[in-house]
Amino acid sequence: MGYTHYTRPKSITVVCVLGFLLVIFGMPTVFSPDTRKLGDFFPALYGALISLRFIAYIGLWHYKRWGVEMLLTTFVAQISVDLIFTEISPVSIVYHLGIFIFLFFHYRKMDSNL
Repeated sequence: MGYTHYTRPKSITVVCVLGFLLVIFGMPTVFSPDTRKLGDFFPALYGALISLRFIAYIGLWHYKRWGVEMLLTTFVAQISVDLIFTEISPVSIVYHLGIFIFLFFHYRKMDSNL
């Protein structure tokens, strides 16, 4: 069985390290009082979104297409939740759109296998 070895560009490494740091620093906000006052289920939902984003960055680290797809899915879910609770962050939207535009150029070169 032949396997193709995909090499991750250094720019994707920078995106992943930045994403890992944002996920690590975003995790304590799950337990903050501001998050709890949005609703009883919101901390669990927010924690699940952060965990899925962490898994997406792991897929991106391994240069897999499913990492980009999962990152896009978590972004859309986060925007949907933010719209419901009117907690929209323009910085997050601009950051993620910039990342997606950047990843668009690398998507074809990524490994499509799990």
